[in-house]
Amino acid sequence: EEEQFTVEVSGNQLIDEFYIKNKDGHRDYNTKKHLTFQLGKSKTILDVKKKLMKNIKHLNALDFNLRTAVFGKVKADTYPLMRATDKENPDNNVIKLFIQIPNW
Repeated sequence: EEEQFTVEVSGNQLIDEFYIKNKDGHRDYNTKKHLTFQLGKSKTILDVKKKLMKNIKHLNALDFNLRTAVFGKVKADTYPLMRATDKENPDNNVIKLFIQIPNW
């Protein structure tokens, strides 16, 4: 079995899935959260996008962007997750990515 990364994806474009629901069931756009899942170490950004499409209802195409920093460069679909690891702490198996949906 392949070793896994924990992938945490955050967003700030008022994408419902990145905000916690309050007691009455409505989204609280002041309380953010991130989506977390496991992916094998041989996977790429495209694999992350496919996973996100299953978890974000308004995504119906792979035409959104993922970055390793909020205002960082867009990572190509072929970009290996292994390259997105924490350079200062290579034993850290958590990869943090930021989603950006054009024209959202």
